[in-house]
Amino acid sequence: MSRIRHEPRFRRGVRLTAALVSLAILAWTAGPTAAGWSRGSSARSKQAAAARVITGRATVVDGDGLEIGGTKIRIFGIDAPEVDQYCYRDDRTRWRCGHYASVELDRLVSGREIACTVREVDRYDRSVAV
Repeated sequence: MSRIRHEPRFRRGVRLTAALVSLAILAWTAGPTAAGWSRGSSARSKQAAAARVITGRATVVDGDGLEIGGTKIRIFGIDAPEVDQYCYRDDRTRWRCGHYASVELDRLVSGREIACTVREVDRYDRSVAV
């Protein structure tokens, strides 16, 4: 299997982005109260939502997202290309890697009863689940 290469625009600033993301994660794990921030009631309600299991037949939204009974779910630990994203193979041919990721996820969940255990709720109010 050939390696996936993303378009050149995705390569720029990768180190800076990784450093900023790492810094943000460190700040968050230190706790917002350590920085003088307060999570408020919204965070408490999101934590309560994280303790549930969502079951049903899933509809694939993209390579790392599902919808079950109107609830949008992002699969924990998966970062798939966006649906309209293209990638490059070693021979420089362009292919629709984002579409491929969605099709493969659909192949895995199609027609099956799915159970997702919610771990958290992300900033877009999607349940992040395993």
